[in-house]
Amino acid sequence: MSVRVDQRRDPRPELDTYNKAIKLSSHVMSVAKPKEEKPNSHHIPKRMANIGKMMVDLTLDIGADILEANEGYYVGSNVPTKTLIKRYEDRVELEEHALKMTFRLEHIYRVLNDNHRLAESTNKYMMDLIDELRAVLTKWIRSEKTKATSLAKSVDSGVRVE
Repeated sequence: MSVRVDQRRDPRPELDTYNKAIKLSSHVMSVAKPKEEKPNSHHIPKRMANIGKMMVDLTLDIGADILEANEGYYVGSNVPTKTLIKRYEDRVELEEHALKMTFRLEHIYRVLNDNHRLAESTNKYMMDLIDELRAVLTKWIRSEKTKATSLAKSVDSGVRVE
């Protein structure tokens, strides 16, 4: 049974973030692929292949950080609370690094676009993807920090929170 669009809940940020990163990587790889013959405004020119490679490398690093942060998400119920807090903090660190990388990606893309005008539709789609990824990363970071804070409070009070 399907759910009406206005009644759907947002997917959990840790699950949605990787999907957004894959979408961004796919688009970057298609744009960064230099055109051999007849370059068009949807691809970077062959002479700027190094910039394209930097963009692809950044998106792969972002995806790797997100995957690594996701890997430690399901940890079981018999883990000491202090270990859980440390894992939350480690994940937040990875998520914040991925967020910083989106700013680097945007900067490189804007410099590329200043030197070689890409199609307006390509620019808009790229910026939308970067903004969406930043939004879910920010939401995920906030969620992880809240969980870590509530766990830390439970340690201080002597009560375990799940």
